[in-house]
This record gives sequence, C-alpha cells and structure tokens, in this order.
Amino acid sequence: MVEKFMMLNTCKKTITSLLFLFTFLLANAQLDVSVYNKIKDKYQGEKMVQLSEIAIVNISIKKDKLVVNRKIKEKYIYINKVSLFDYKRSIFSSDFTKLVDYEANSYIYNDDKYKKTAIKQYNEVSSLGGSVFYDDSKEYSFTFPGLTNGSVIEMNTEHSIADARMINSVIFGNFIPIDNFQLEFNVDNRVNIDFITKNFENSNIDYTVTKGKKYTKYIWTANNIKRIKDEARQPAIRYFVPHVIPIVRSYETKKGRHEVLSSLSDLYKWYYSFIKDLDTDISKSELQKTADEITKDCKTDLEKVEKIYGWVQKNINYVAFEYGMGGLIPRKPDEVLRKRYGDCKDYSSILYELLKLSGITSHLTWIGTRDLPYKFTEICSPISDNHMILTYIDDNKYYFLDGTGEFHYLGLPTYSIQGKEALISIDSANYKVVTVPVISSDKNIRYDKVDVSIEGKNIKGSGTYHLSGYPKILFQYRFDGLKNKKLDDAMEDRLELGNNRFELIDYDASSLKSYLPEMVIPFSYEINNYVRAIDDELYINLNLDKEFLWNKLKDDRETPLQFRFRNRVQHEYKLKIPEGYQIDFIPDDVSLNNDVVKMSITYTVRDDTIIYNHIIEGKLLVLYPGNFSQWNELMKDVESAYKKAIVLKKIN
Repeated sequence: MVEKFMMLNTCKKTITSLLFLFTFLLANAQLDVSVYNKIKDKYQGEKMVQLSEIAIVNISIKKDKLVVNRKIKEKYIYINKVSLFDYKRSIFSSDFTKLVDYEANSYIYNDDKYKKTAIKQYNEVSSLGGSVFYDDSKEYSFTFPGLTNGSVIEMNTEHSIADARMINSVIFGNFIPIDNFQLEFNVDNRVNIDFITKNFENSNIDYTVTKGKKYTKYIWTANNIKRIKDEARQPAIRYFVPHVIPIVRSYETKKGRHEVLSSLSDLYKWYYSFIKDLDTDISKSELQKTADEITKDCKTDLEKVEKIYGWVQKNINYVAFEYGMGGLIPRKPDEVLRKRYGDCKDYSSILYELLKLSGITSHLTWIGTRDLPYKFTEICSPISDNHMILTYIDDNKYYFLDGTGEFHYLGLPTYSIQGKEALISIDSANYKVVTVPVISSDKNIRYDKVDVSIEGKNIKGSGTYHLSGYPKILFQYRFDGLKNKKLDDAMEDRLELGNNRFELIDYDASSLKSYLPEMVIPFSYEINNYVRAIDDELYINLNLDKEFLWNKLKDDRETPLQFRFRNRVQHEYKLKIPEGYQIDFIPDDVSLNNDVVKMSITYTVRDDTIIYNHIIEGKLLVLYPGNFSQWNELMKDVESAYKKAIVLKKIN
C-alpha cells in the first residue's frame, strides 16, 4: 500500500528519519563533565537526551538541473540505565535518498573524562519495514560498545536527494527530549521555494532569513523541545507536532523557467508520466478471458464493477514493493494477473484493465491515508499522498475502489482514506480532486440484542450480534482464518457480557466471510453468580457491556486521541422478570449530547420484561486536547451510570 517516496511520508519512517532531520549540533565542540551534569540536572528522569543536531539542506543548480544535498550532524547523551538496544544505531540509503558519506563516533564517559572512539564497523542489511516485502533501502547498523551513563554517540551523514520534489518534511520533535536544534536551507536565488509550517502555535521556534548574492539562508532554531509522549491511539505525529514542509516551486536557468511543483497541475503531470503507458505492450488474452468469466452473469455496469472488485480482493495477494521507480510506477496488469500479487498501485492497475476490457471507464487515483493530515489543494507535493486506488464514476456518484481493503464492499471506501482528497486521473491533461466522504455513524453499527433470564444467581440467554460497515470489516480481519479452539476462544472474548464468568454456549459464524454489508452472529450464553441476592431482593446490573470505558483518558494525556471511524454502538437487553418478583428500583435514564459524542441509557418496562437500551454515537475522527474536558465529563457520567443496578423484590 505504501510506495518508495510515499513511505518517506509515513509515521514510522518519519520517526526513524529523526536520526537525520532535526536539531542543532556544534560537531567539533569539546565534551567535558559539565555537559553530563548539566543535562542530567536539566532532564531529570529521562533515560536519553538528544543533545544537538544541525541539518543543512543545500539546493543548487548545476548544468540546468537541480541538485539537492543534505548534511546532518547529531549527538545523543545517555543519562541512565543504558540498555543493550542503546548500543545500536542505524542510517539508511535508497535510490531516492542516497548515502554519500558518514561518520560515527562514541564518547565514552569515565572518570569525569570523555574518550572519543571512531566507529568504523557496520552491518549492511536490506531495510524492510512494516508491510514492505521488497525495497531498495539499505540499512547500515552501527554498534557502539562500552556505553556508560554520560556517554555520547555522534552520527554525521550526508545524503544526495534524487528529485527536488521528494525533499521530505522536517519534524521538530522526537520521543526523547531535544536540547538544541537547527535546520538550515541554503537555496540558490534562482530557485523559487516555499516552506509550509504546521503546528507551530506556541512552539518557540525561531526563524530567520538571510539573502545573499547567490544564495538565501532559511534557518529555524529551537531549544529544550519536550519529548513526544507515546500514548495509546494517538494519530500520526504530523497531526500535532511542529514541522516544516519544503516545496520547490520552480527554478530559472538561461533556458528559461522550469516548473517543479508550482501548482497541482505540475504534480499531476509528473504522476501521469508514471501511468501513461500502463496498458500498452501488454498481453490481453488472459485478462480478457478473466474479465469475461467474472462478468458473464452481470446485467449492469455496476454489477460488473462489483464483481471485478470482489474478484481482485479475493484473488490478488498483497505484497508491498518499494524498489526504485517501482515505488512510483504501477506494474503492467498482465504481470499482476500472472503473478497474482502486488501492491496498491498494482491492484489499481489490474482493476483498471479488467474494467476497461469489460467496457467500463475507471480512473487511477492518488490519495493520502489518514496518516497524512494534508490536502492536495493546500499542499501540491508528494507528501500529500502515500496510496493509490481506483475511482469509478456512475451518474455523478463516486465509488472508491481500494483493492488492498479485503472484505470492503462496493460503496464503502477503506476507513484509512475517509475525509481525504483524491487526485483522480481523467486524461493526460485533466484531473479532478474529490473528497472521500467520512462514513456516518449510522452506517457503522455494532449492535447486540440479547434476552436475559435469571436462574438463581446465574443468568442465561441468547441473542444476536449485528455488525455493519467498518466494525464488520475489522471483525472479519481479526477472525478470518481462525479455526476450532482459536475461533471459539476469540468469539467468547468478543461476545463476552457481564464479567469473566461469561461462558459462550453456542454460536453461528457462518457469515464470517460474507462480503455483504451486514453480518449477524446468533449466540447463546451463561454467566454464573452474576445476580446478587440479599434477603428478598435481587440485584442485577444490565450494563452487561462496559467496553466504552476503555476510552477513558488518563489525566496527564497530552496528545490527541484518534478513532478509526465514526460508529454507533447499541446494546439492547431484555430481562424477563422472574416469577414471584416485582420491580423495586430502576435506574434513571441517562442522555448526553455534545460536540464529541451522543450517548443514552434508557429502561422501558413492557409487561413482565425490562428493556435496557444503550446507544453511543461517536462524532469525531480525532479528539484534540481542546475537547478533553468534554470527553472526561462524559466518561464520569457513563462510569456512574454503569454502576447502577436494577432491584427486584420478592412479592409477599
């Protein structure tokens, strides 16, 4: 799903590239005991601190071509508890960002002195990260032996960047504190460059511009940058950490003006060059045969699209490639069909060709996942996307086909592209930008409907577990392939009600592989010792599923909370009042509604049955700290409501 230049945009590689891309360093400054003592006192409780770094990006023009070079100098100091992991550091090289030179040193702290040792040895391995199975990256892993508290490691690198369009953003932060930082761009005055800043509010980052006769210096400096807290379910750090996005618009030579990324049209023109020959010089016989077989019983174009989409999802295996231009250019559709595997571009390639051979027009589309908080209409740069899909347009309705999204049915985009701008290819000169809708909560439903009967201190019952939209798809991702006891255990864990004494008696998971919008799982259960009996009263808490409490925020949380999608969770439990008992107490209904979430708990009595209905609807995809107070108040009310039980009294 993620390509070579696109991979540079992902959160995990951004964090790795923090070893390249921030903070000020006087590389030749002498280290002494005062450095260790100062840092130790300043950053009490921290294990390691990034002492300093300077990143210098030079952009020049040679032989009418842009030349981009990046030099990084950085130092880290260990304050306490040096672990085995701390002895290793890596630098990376690829066809697009090629390592030109490096230097690695350690400064071992002992007897209030530092001893410098040059590190010459390294291990070279192919760098395969995340779901990437084949790429051109090389990882150079260095080992720094003998580190003690107070020791310092130094990494100096120089990289050549192959294309000015692919200068990455620079993030002002790390998961450890940064003491001193400097970022410097030296840019030929014939180059027109913009710098877009994000999340700079209250950042205390200084910025200066110095224009010379031939070059202009753009410098950002910062001190005492707090570490980024690694908190559960936080979005990609670009959502909240300050960063600079450099965009080269154009440059001038004696031959005139050369456009680079002066507009979205420039980006599209570059992208179109990767797909213009996609279906030329290919063998179409097997593709045509496959298309005809898939669509033989279809009566409408929409049926054909649905069938072909489902066939590709089921029959093409996902393998990510990031090797050279293979990270940019889709593979030929006949090759994808023959090999039966590919990445997101390859899924789009074969979808496009199978539809074309079925007489249907579709459109290759570039898009960013929600890891990237950018829009094409704001930032016309490769940093705005990291994914390729296919778009089918029918009567002004847009269908976004993502072959990597197994179990997604036609009309439901993958949740990772909700709300994102799609750059849709029309022809060599024309494109459209369309925003993928954010799917409303009433399309993403998790609904358990359960009958409850009391037998002594136990409760028994049966019910149905309904899933639609994204909750259904995530459920299928989790359970697909599980068999026998593993499936039984996973189902019991998912369907659990009440407490850990819940026992799943039976269930029917025959709809587990369904590509239909909804899945229903019937089940029966028993929970021992759930009812409290005191004298002639029975106490039963019908809040059988308290899963929402998992979203409770810690008091010291700093970073946003991200949700995969907006959804609606509903619990409907029907308690049959046992013979010889009557209602003595029912908790009050609860109703809450704010900008963040809508929640209600109601109790209704019909004949000899109490009907409990609990509905929660999320309204946001990202909860920012400004909404934390609303969220916390809601959680307090929910937690209080969850503690209240129904009281049944024996009839005298």
